Amino acid sequence: MNLLYPAIMENNMDVGKTYDVVFSTGRYEIEYERGVKCIKTTPKSYRVERMDGTTRLIGQDSIMELNLVNPWDK
Repeated sequence: MNLLYPAIMENNMDVGKTYDVVFSTGRYEIEYERGVKCIKTTPKSYRVERMDGTTRLIGQDSIMELNLVNPWDK
């Protein structure tokens, strides 16, 4: 288990579940998405939907931290 980035080993999103995600977008850039729902998985990426209805593609290799969120807590 990687103690520095524990989510790297278990970064599997399930379709229909809500997550808080930390991921890298460039060499020195880190972005956060809170309360996004996974709507599609591919071999290399996830398509997530934000609360406002917009979608974004997140690469599986770029995920640094992934936390499952209870959608009723938002």
